[in-house]
Amino acid sequence: ARNSSRELGSTVLFCVGSILVACVIRAAINWFIRFLARRKGQEPEGVAIPFLSWELQVFLLQFVGLAESAGEAISSDCLGYEIAGAVVLLVLFLIGGALCVAVFFAIRLGYIMWEKTAVTGGLKGMWESIKHSG
Repeated sequence: ARNSSRELGSTVLFCVGSILVACVIRAAINWFIRFLARRKGQEPEGVAIPFLSWELQVFLLQFVGLAESAGEAISSDCLGYEIAGAVVLLVLFLIGGALCVAVFFAIRLGYIMWEKTAVTGGLKGMWESIKHSG
């Protein structure tokens, strides 16, 4: 039971910490690119690294680790660990639902647009386009 709590705590801390560090790095890169553009006398367009271009994929990857740690904590024999695991799992599903709703409305409002890729024909078509582009 003790290992479940330690694993849950360290997994949550690592996942939240890595997301926060990545957000700070993204904000710093965006600030730096805007700074350079203004220094050259240009008005920066939008953001360099838009939100949700990577956060959604990272969340999906971290979801598995967090859910596994929460499941181990829930299956322990200690009530405190079970409650902590259940809370983490609930928060995890709420965040996942909020991201899904955000993506849905972003698509409906036109903030996210799907583009047809030029590469067709599976791996063979991709190989042909790489071979002819170089």
